[in-house]
Amino acid sequence: MSINTPVVIGILVAFVAINLIAAKLYHKPQETMETYAVGDRQMPWFFVCFTYMAGWYVGSTYTGWVGNSVDIGLFPQYEMVYSIGSLLFMYLFARPVWSWGKHYNLETPSDFMGVRYNSPAFQKFYSVFMLIVDGAWLIIEIITLAYIINVSTNGAVSMTAGVWISGIVVGLYTTIGGVNATAITSVIQGFSFVVVGSILFIYIAYKAYGGFVPLYEMISLHKPELLYLPKESGLQQMWIVSVITGTLGSYCWPTTFQRLYLSSSPRETKKTLYIAPICAVIVVFLILVPAMGVSFMDDAPADSQIAEFFIANKYSGAVGLGLVGCFAGAAAMGSISATANCISVPFAKDILTMIWKKTPVVKLAKWTTAAVFLFSMIIASVDIPQLNFFALILYDFVCMCIIPLVGGVFWKRGNAIGAWVSMGIGCVCALLQNLTDVFASTSMGGTLIGMILSAAAYIVCGFIFGKQSHIDEMFDVLKKYDNDGNYYPNEGMETVK
Repeated sequence: MSINTPVVIGILVAFVAINLIAAKLYHKPQETMETYAVGDRQMPWFFVCFTYMAGWYVGSTYTGWVGNSVDIGLFPQYEMVYSIGSLLFMYLFARPVWSWGKHYNLETPSDFMGVRYNSPAFQKFYSVFMLIVDGAWLIIEIITLAYIINVSTNGAVSMTAGVWISGIVVGLYTTIGGVNATAITSVIQGFSFVVVGSILFIYIAYKAYGGFVPLYEMISLHKPELLYLPKESGLQQMWIVSVITGTLGSYCWPTTFQRLYLSSSPRETKKTLYIAPICAVIVVFLILVPAMGVSFMDDAPADSQIAEFFIANKYSGAVGLGLVGCFAGAAAMGSISATANCISVPFAKDILTMIWKKTPVVKLAKWTTAAVFLFSMIIASVDIPQLNFFALILYDFVCMCIIPLVGGVFWKRGNAIGAWVSMGIGCVCALLQNLTDVFASTSMGGTLIGMILSAAAYIVCGFIFGKQSHIDEMFDVLKKYDNDGNYYPNEGMETVK
């Protein structure tokens, strides 16, 4: 792939500079955990929307998902389906989670687990669990960002250099600025790939194929299997399971759950629905569909993961390639920043404060964030063949958190014993799914079966051990907050709307 490397590098450097300048201009003194972790709970819905999107719109959308579009067609478009499905959870979770967050000063998903189940031990476990699980995906996203830089510059920037450059840049503003820096850069990054990116990808589709209708006609004529999910190959079942687990598991990730704390009210959080569903459909469609036709080109690259960069360079030159590098890099930067912040803060609060008791928590959170970035960059610089497989196992693990989360929000009888047991059963199923053939003959797969068994165990424990003594008080709190975040200490649900 012949490119004008200086032009591409110039565009990438300019984009990074814009992000750093914005982070600097928007910077607030990070002197308290309320500011560092949840932005003083005063973020406008527009900011919350793009920080929320950073949790599911990742850099691998432009690499792994695009590669799957080239090779197997329709399948990876499940991303837009489960992304919309996850918004339903956001709408349902918004009021109870925000109200408890405000009332009990919750700043992390681990805080929620600790208060809801009245279990400091489960809270600490959850912090360590998420550090390990989401930490693996943080490393993969750093590698993805390095890969994006490497491909965009035609190898001028090596993978190792890309790991350290990207890690240092994103780590710098995330460590110093906390969730505020993550939010402002996510807005810039989101605007770039939603608005500018949509224009570019529509242009490329018309330039390369004459539009989307001719593209679909060409595919249906020469390779129709790309336009449906063959049942005999198992893709149809896998697609359904992926949508279900993706939707249910979306709020297990701390990067999405923590966003429920950031706004000034539940209503402000729900306003995310104004644009997030549109972004989910349009952006994913425009990225993945043009890639489906790349295999028909005589000079198509052997590596299908670079298809998006290939057609951008082929039909819009170095400027288009540089912009695609920015869009892909923006998606990776947003998810890296959000992930690092969301796994570092709870670990600092729940684990490190037991060791450094006199050190301010916000300082420990910053040290932890910097350490997480450093450790991730070191691992990302080493070629570990099994890293992706390990991360996939951990993804199945994180899906099992949905039971104590949903049960904790909507069912009074959910208790600490049920949370422990459901997590244990779910994680065992995740291991069996990936390390054995126990679930090979089932159509649902070990992850979905694990969720079902976890839910059953949680419900049984709820009836056997009953609700905990503090639960009635917790749910009474929900009767005193309205959708605008107003608190009425002496009022009941009949007057709080």
